[in-house]
Amino acid sequence: MATGQIRLTDMQKTALSTLYGKAMDAGTPDPILGDTLAERAVRELDFDFATLKVPPGAQVSLPVRAKHLDGWTREFVTASPDCVVLHLGAGLDTRVYRVDPPTATRWYDVDLPELISLRERLYPARPGYTMIDTSVTDPAWLDRVAADLPVLVVAEGLVMHVPTPEVAALFGRITERFPRGDLVFDVYSALTATVISWGSRLGGTPVHLHAGLPRTLATSVPALRLADSVPYLTLPDLVSRLSRGVVSTAYFRAVRAGFQRNSMLHLRYRFG
Repeated sequence: MATGQIRLTDMQKTALSTLYGKAMDAGTPDPILGDTLAERAVRELDFDFATLKVPPGAQVSLPVRAKHLDGWTREFVTASPDCVVLHLGAGLDTRVYRVDPPTATRWYDVDLPELISLRERLYPARPGYTMIDTSVTDPAWLDRVAADLPVLVVAEGLVMHVPTPEVAALFGRITERFPRGDLVFDVYSALTATVISWGSRLGGTPVHLHAGLPRTLATSVPALRLADSVPYLTLPDLVSRLSRGVVSTAYFRAVRAGFQRNSMLHLRYRFG
């Protein structure tokens, strides 16, 4: 299925980068995520993925991140199958197909119209699954979602791309609208956000990243309580796959000792 030429902004192209990392993983003999739907989507898209200059190791780092957040998603859906899942900034991620929730789950993928249009051309419909084509920070779209059920919010690779006050306001609206729920997402430290932002200007897709969300949530969204904080750089799949040389092995040992341990975190918040 040809999709026609792709025209996206630099920020929207990050969705292509994450898709490509997962597709590369799917083509390996021992995949982490095994996202064959992502692999098929890359074949079908009329786009030169080499122009993205995806960094080395993305075929490991991106699937590891997705696999960990998939695990938290499955935990919530298994415990509360009659729930709402809000997959914010879904991009071209295939989480709904990987998790394969029961039909009782009402799953919404939310992203900008250009990306939702691509999703509609690439991925099949399924029961209980809806795509919403809007900015996640637009307050109006939440009115389209039933609010009488537990909610899981998944925001992989999103919050660092959106100004922190806007993310906090969105999370505040969600805690006010739903009876209870979990919010799972990844964050960067201020130093990491700065380094990645500057590095992206040297090649690939330029980005401007934000930090400081956990501190903002503590004061502006008091309904949220931190349930889990996992240092991404300590995830076993990441460490075992990337510790293949003297330098990388020494780096991950330093991480375990505290160096940059909290530079990237996977967070799970709860409310209600």
